[in-house]
Amino acid sequence: ATKGQLNTSSLPLRIGGNTIWGEYFSGLIDEVRIYNRALESAEIQAVMKLPITPHAPTRSSPIALDSYGRLLWVVNPDNDSVSAIDADTLRLMFEVPVGQHPTSIGVDRSGQVWVACRDDDSVWMLGADGSVRNILKLPWGAAPISVILTPDSTQGFVGLYGRGQIQKFDPITQVLGKTLTLGTTPKAMAITADGKRLLVSQFISTDGSGTVRTVDLDSFAEGKALTLPLDSTTTDGSIAARGLPNYLAGLAIDPSGGLAWAVGKKDNILRGLFRDGKSLTFETTVRALLSPLDLNVNQEITARRVDLDNLSQPSAITLNETGTRLFVTLQGNNKLVVLNQLGREIARAETGLAPQGIVIDYSTGRIFTQDFMSRTVSVFDGTALLKQTGTSLPLLAQIRTIETEKLPLAVLRGKQIFYNAADIRMSRDGYLSCAVCHLDGEHDGQVWDFTDRGEGLRNTTSLRGQGGHATVPFHWTGNFDEAQDFENDIRAAFGGFGFMSDADFSLGARSQPLGDPKTGISQELDDLAAYLDSLVASGRSPRRDGSGALTNSAQAGSVLFENLGC
Repeated sequence: ATKGQLNTSSLPLRIGGNTIWGEYFSGLIDEVRIYNRALESAEIQAVMKLPITPHAPTRSSPIALDSYGRLLWVVNPDNDSVSAIDADTLRLMFEVPVGQHPTSIGVDRSGQVWVACRDDDSVWMLGADGSVRNILKLPWGAAPISVILTPDSTQGFVGLYGRGQIQKFDPITQVLGKTLTLGTTPKAMAITADGKRLLVSQFISTDGSGTVRTVDLDSFAEGKALTLPLDSTTTDGSIAARGLPNYLAGLAIDPSGGLAWAVGKKDNILRGLFRDGKSLTFETTVRALLSPLDLNVNQEITARRVDLDNLSQPSAITLNETGTRLFVTLQGNNKLVVLNQLGREIARAETGLAPQGIVIDYSTGRIFTQDFMSRTVSVFDGTALLKQTGTSLPLLAQIRTIETEKLPLAVLRGKQIFYNAADIRMSRDGYLSCAVCHLDGEHDGQVWDFTDRGEGLRNTTSLRGQGGHATVPFHWTGNFDEAQDFENDIRAAFGGFGFMSDADFSLGARSQPLGDPKTGISQELDDLAAYLDSLVASGRSPRRDGSGALTNSAQAGSVLFENLGC
C-alpha cells in the first residue's frame, strides 16, 4: 500500500479466493492493518501500517506497569494491600497497606499510582515509592471496583459498582469531579487511544442481553450502548451452547479504535426440564465467551463471537500493539490463552491460581498475570509471540506478592477450591466451579432451571452476609443441611469426581443431602465450608446516605416494620 487517501468505510479485498474486509480506516495513512474475516477455515493475514497515535488505548486492570519507573504494581484484594515488583529483576520491592479490598490499579504518566478499594469506598493515591499521597473518599456504598486513566493521563475515572455510576477525578489536582449514572454494576473500563471515548461493561446482565456502555469524554455524556444479544440459536453440545452474555469482566480496545473485545461467560438460561425439556449438563450450563465489538456501528459482531471450549471464566483481555494477538486469562482454569483475530488459539500457558489481570512489557517482551488465589504474579517470555515469529510462551518466574497472608489457612484453601474449575474433583472438562455463579461470593443475577434437581426455577443468591452454616439449611428449598452437601452438586451437575472417595460418599445414607453427616470426611469440603462460613459481611448498602446512616425514609420504614411486628 502506498501513502494516500482511503475514504471507504469497508474495503473488500480478494486474495486467494477468500474475501476479507478492511474495516474503518480513513484519512492520511502510513500503515493500515486489515482485520481478517476468512470465509473458510484458512487464515489470511493482510498487514498494512496503522496511523501512528501518540498513545495506546488504556483499560482498567488489577495489575499495571509503570514503564518509566520500571515497577509492576498489583492489588492484593484479600490482604488490603498493593505490591510493587521490579519489572527487570522480577524482585518484590515492597507491599503497601491500602483500603479494604483493592480491586483495580492504574499508573499515570508521572508514576503516581491510583487504587480503587471496593469495601471502604476509597481511592488511594500512592507515590512511586509506595508512600500514601492522598485518599479520595467516595459516598457510602459506592463500591469503587475499577480505575482508569486516559492515555495522556490528564483525566481519571472510577467505576462505582454499588451506585451504578462513573466518577471523574483529576490526576493533577487529585480532586473528585462529576458523576455520570450509567446503569447497574459497571466494572471493566477501556478508553480509546485518542482519549475521547470510554467503554464500560455491565458486569451482571439484565433485560435479556449483555451490555457495554459508551461515554463521550468531551461532554461526559452517555452514548449509544453496545448490546451483546442472547444466543438462542446455537445447538447445545460439547463444543458450544446457547446462553446470555454475563459477567463481562474484561475489555480491550484495538489501537485503530474501530474494534474492541469483551470477555465473560455465557449462561444457558434457556435450558432445563421446565424450559425446554432438556437437563443442564456440565458442558451446556456455562460457556467461556469472547465478543468482538464494532465501535463504528456500536454493535457486537455476533458472527465472530467465540466460544472457548473446555474453559471457564475469562477474566481479563489485552491486545498486542497491532491488535493481531489477543491475550486472555481464564480465571477458572489457571491459564493464559493467546488467540488471533479470528479466535483461533495460538498458544496457552499455566498461570498461578485464578488469574484476573494481565499486562505486557514491550521493552522486555515479558507478559505478566496477576494470580489472585495463589498470591503470585506469573512471568512469561512473550518475545516470539509478540514478534509473531513463534508460538512459545515459556514461564520465567512466579513472584509472591504478599509477605503475610491475612486469611486463615482453612479459609484460603476453601476459597482456592471455590474458584478452581481446573480441578477434576470439582469439574469435568474445566467448565464449572462455585465461582462461576458466585464470583467473590456474590450472585450472577440469573434465574436457572434446576427442575431436574428437584429445585425448579431458582434465582442465584448472594453468599455474602450469609455466614455459611449460620443460615442453614441452604437453598430455597432447604435441601442441604451442611456446606459439605455441595459434594452432591459437584458430582452430579459439575461432572466432577468429588472430594470424597466413592466408598465414603456411598456409606450409609451419606450420599443423601439430608442423610448422614459429611463433615469431617474430606479436608477439602471442610475447607470449602470454612470459606462459606467466613462470608459474614454483606458490603455497604448504596441506599443509605453518604455517611452510612439510614435515610429519613428508611428510619420511618424501620419504625413501621417494628410496629407491625414484621
